[in-house]
Amino acid sequence: MRLMRETPMPGFAKIAYKREPSFFDAQNVEGRSHTTIVGRDKLTGEIIGMGSCSFKQVYINGKESTIGYLNSLRLRDGYRNNTYLARGFQAFASMSNHNKNTLFLASVISSNKPASQMLTKERRYMPGMQKIGSFVNMAISMAHPPVLSNHPRAAIRPASISDISAIVEFLDTHGRKRQFFPLYKINDFNTETGLLKGLRPESILMAYVGDQLMGVCACWNQRSFRSHSINSYSRLVGRLRPIINLYAGVRKLPNLPPPDSEIECAYLSLVCIKDDDTAVFDEMLSEIIKRNRLAHKILIVGMHEADPLHKSSLLRYRHINYPSTLYGFTIGNGKQGDEMLDHRTPYLEIGSL
Repeated sequence: MRLMRETPMPGFAKIAYKREPSFFDAQNVEGRSHTTIVGRDKLTGEIIGMGSCSFKQVYINGKESTIGYLNSLRLRDGYRNNTYLARGFQAFASMSNHNKNTLFLASVISSNKPASQMLTKERRYMPGMQKIGSFVNMAISMAHPPVLSNHPRAAIRPASISDISAIVEFLDTHGRKRQFFPLYKINDFNTETGLLKGLRPESILMAYVGDQLMGVCACWNQRSFRSHSINSYSRLVGRLRPIINLYAGVRKLPNLPPPDSEIECAYLSLVCIKDDDTAVFDEMLSEIIKRNRLAHKILIVGMHEADPLHKSSLLRYRHINYPSTLYGFTIGNGKQGDEMLDHRTPYLEIGSL
């Protein structure tokens, strides 16, 4: 969709989140059903803005629930300081199939100040956004995996089709210990049409300690249907990019690609570790980087700031950090987002956002 290409996310690097060749095919990974709102200029007929909400089953407080995730929110310059966003929410509220206690989520990159202000500003027809927490999103260089102990705790191997049932059972048992962990079914692993479209079984790693399955992680390549590209850099960063990349090479950080180029990345997905065993997670992450370093330059990882796996393991990896804020809201007179949740740490499947 042209609007996605032409409205990149602001920051020192303007990044376009593209859904090509088909916007609606790319939605498969975002949820099981979708509501998309499009706004047009009545005089020109030009699409000036859009937004989608994807619905899927997740665990909330350990129980199966349906949430809506707000995504692909775009509004062209020149139309932002107006009532268009509020009117879009009004249209969505009238069209969407939900009850008053359905929890909706939205996340915004911290550097995207205009989007944060649009979502959180009090105005008629806009829901009250409640902050659920901050997410630490990292672009990890896959060129330099860390050196781990010569005495690994876990035996790690790639999955096969015959392992899918065991993986689904493991995710069901241990994923519910996180807020918003997706409820996966066997047919979600269909590489053509499932919720995990494009994720091949051999891209999923399984970690065993003895004969006990202790962890699952995956490297999800989505570049055939969803991609990110660098639209442009700020004037200062654009001028300094060669020097920045020299420094990045010395520090083993990801390079800044040239403008108008695709970011060669994959997503760390299906992160589920029994008992939050940080040693197992560390070994799995290192193995994912080793196995995929020739196919991708960057691994995108996202975890809640309170996630013990982030605190103990991920900070050891060379990365570029781009934090985001997670908001929750309800439509109508339901409970506030933060009132619906217990102590569990939130989890977002970053490859599905």
